[in-house]
Amino acid sequence: MNEKDGPTYSGPTRESWIDVQAASIGVAPKILNWRVSEVTTLSDHNLILFSLRNRKDIKKLNRTPSLHTRKYATQAGNWYSFKQGDLKHRRIWEDHINKAQTKEELDNAINTIWGNLEDISHTSFPTFLPKAKYFHGGPLN
Repeated sequence: MNEKDGPTYSGPTRESWIDVQAASIGVAPKILNWRVSEVTTLSDHNLILFSLRNRKDIKKLNRTPSLHTRKYATQAGNWYSFKQGDLKHRRIWEDHINKAQTKEELDNAINTIWGNLEDISHTSFPTFLPKAKYFHGGPLN
């Protein structure tokens, strides 16, 4: 969710965008007015504020087969393999994040982590193939 609005951490020697807020595809459209607060607190980390849409304000999203959000069949996968891949990379990921001092460096660290997670997932889980019953438009062609 953080793409603008200033650093989320303001310490004595530097500022950073270290606090990352992620949202699933189901929640992201509900988030409004995401911002970093200017209110002074006792923490080095700045408050992140946002509003959520009311349930009645959210329009039903009709998904099409080409826009499904699930890539892997995690219920049929090898979770042990996934966990081992995660453990193998965890310290490297932490180092990337801890060394990031600018938004660009943090973005690069996050892209590296996502790429590694994609590789780990690809080797641990089969590809998810949606069934026609999951789509409002009828059977898949």
